[in-house]
Amino acid sequence: MRVYVDTNVIIARYMEEDELKQSADALLGRRGLDLLGSPLTVVELASVLSRVRVRLRGRRKRATIPSLVRYILLDSGVRIETPLAVVRSKLLGGYVPLEYHLSLAYAERLRLKSLDLIHVAYASALGADVLATGDREILDRREEIVEEAGVDVKHPSELIRGA
Repeated sequence: MRVYVDTNVIIARYMEEDELKQSADALLGRRGLDLLGSPLTVVELASVLSRVRVRLRGRRKRATIPSLVRYILLDSGVRIETPLAVVRSKLLGGYVPLEYHLSLAYAERLRLKSLDLIHVAYASALGADVLATGDREILDRREEIVEEAGVDVKHPSELIRGA
């Protein structure tokens, strides 16, 4: 099963106080799943890490953001993919990446924040079966997302119980 993992699930694995931590650990540690992220995932990880002071145990020197992002992606088993497709946009009068074309197409029906729309578009464009998220707004619109984007939406705990 191809599972697009929202950044909040990945971050939760490393935050002791996060309510998603236990289910994020279980999901990201599960074998047999093809865990996917996108370039947006990388940017969001870097953004979160840049706002918290992070030190690795046993090191005096502060770890760099790119090295931490690489570590988290390797440790969590999330593979970064991107659709290499562009679509001619009548609205913009030129070519745009597929994920932005899809985001524009989904916006009116899904009514999500812009980055959430882009995550849904990536999940669809990458052929994910499921989008795993702890984001309440995305979870509340799961029926619309299935109809519009063809991707099921589940909380990580639902994926753990269902496996």
